[in-house]
Amino acid sequence: GFSFQGPLDTEALRRALNETVNRHEVLRTGFSATAHLGALKIDGWRRIRELFDSKRSPFRPKISFSQRIHPQVTVPIAIVDIEGADADGKRVELVRILDDLVDTSFGYGSPPLIRAQLVRVGPKTHFFYLVFSHVIADGWSLALLSGELSARYAALREGTNVPAAAPALQY
Repeated sequence: GFSFQGPLDTEALRRALNETVNRHEVLRTGFSATAHLGALKIDGWRRIRELFDSKRSPFRPKISFSQRIHPQVTVPIAIVDIEGADADGKRVELVRILDDLVDTSFGYGSPPLIRAQLVRVGPKTHFFYLVFSHVIADGWSLALLSGELSARYAALREGTNVPAAAPALQY
C-alpha cells in the first residue's frame, strides 16, 4: 500500500495505475481452466470447483489452463471516505477494508487480477491499497510496479509526459 500526505490528485493516480498496468502483459492476463475426466469436459473455474470439490468428489480430473493477454484493461479504484470516524473507528474500518480486499477471491477468467482501494482518512491523509493475485505478481515484481507507479503518478501530477510504451522485457 501507499500513503499520501497532502493533496491527492485522484485522476493522476487513476491514470498512473492504469497506464502502468497496461504496460505489462502479466497485469492484463486472464486464465481459463478446463477439466477433463474421461469423456467429460467442464469449462470454467466455478463449475470445476462445484463438481470436483475435494470434500464431495473422489475424482481428480485432469485440468488444463490457458492464458489470455488482453489488449487493455481498466483497474477501477474504489474510494471510501472514513474521515468522519473517530480514531478507533478509523482503525476498525481500515482493518475491515483490508480484510475485505484480501478475502475476496479473484475471477481468474477476466483481468485485472488486481483490486485498488483508496481510503480518505483525513483531508490530507489517504491510503491507497493494491491487492494482486499471487498468479500475476510476487514480491520482486511488486517492488518494480510500486516504483513505476510512484514515478508515473509524480510525473502526471507535474504535467510531465510519461512514455507508455511496453517495456522491452515482459515478466
